[in-house]
Amino acid sequence: PFAKVKALIQDLIERLQKEALNEANMKGWCAKSVSSASQQRDYAAAEVKSLNGKLAVLESEKERLQADMTDLENTTAALTESLAESKTLRNEEKAENEQLIKDSQEGLAAVTEVIDVLAKFYATAANQKTLLLSQTSQRKAAQPKTGAPDAGFEAGEAYQGSDVSGVIGMLEVMQSDFKRTIAETEASEKAAAKDQLELETETEKSLAEKGVAQKEKGEQLATATADFGEASTKLGTESAKLTASVQELSVLHDACFDQGMSVEERATRRDEEVAALNRALCTLGAYDENGRTGVSTEAC
Repeated sequence: PFAKVKALIQDLIERLQKEALNEANMKGWCAKSVSSASQQRDYAAAEVKSLNGKLAVLESEKERLQADMTDLENTTAALTESLAESKTLRNEEKAENEQLIKDSQEGLAAVTEVIDVLAKFYATAANQKTLLLSQTSQRKAAQPKTGAPDAGFEAGEAYQGSDVSGVIGMLEVMQSDFKRTIAETEASEKAAAKDQLELETETEKSLAEKGVAQKEKGEQLATATADFGEASTKLGTESAKLTASVQELSVLHDACFDQGMSVEERATRRDEEVAALNRALCTLGAYDENGRTGVSTEAC
């Protein structure tokens, strides 16, 4: 008479056993899934932290390189402007020196020519004076003495009264001044040209060095910018992974742990239910075989 009841109890027992098996499988799946999600979360969190640090360093590096390049550009522009200005001033100074040398050479040539002409003239005049004095002396000696007045001056007296040495001396001073001006200007021009050459050499060397440095800084900035972009992209990817793993852990927590009772509590309760059903099944079986008097509580 208890066949249907016994079948129902047996179904309940099998259902509970199947539930226990499923729960065991679920527990294993939960443990594996939670472990995997936790690892992904921890790895993504570590990557996000590392990438944030890397981005901070790269940002600082980019700012430093940009500042260095700005300084190099400003310095290069200043040196280029200064070099151009020095060349302009040097060319003007050179033109002035060349004009001064030219004028002095022309003056020197003119004074030298004048001195030469005067020297020849006065030399000729001196010779003529000597000749005239000789002739005059001879005439005086040959003429009888008379009371007639003379001319008021002797032959050659006009030349004798001229300050010949003073004129030529002043011209020679001018000649010396022209020579000194030419020598000093030529020396000054030579020194200025040497200084300008040294300045241009040093400036061009500095510009070349700064050009190389600017190129290197530019390459470094391009690399830092590319690395920054790559790290930013990777940060986005890892951040998405971190968010997904946290969300997955939340879902797993709801599915695996947030059920009011722990796995152990559910297993104990289920075992108790299975044991009670087995006792009931045993009791019903004993009743079918031996009747009411044959049922023993201790046997089941």
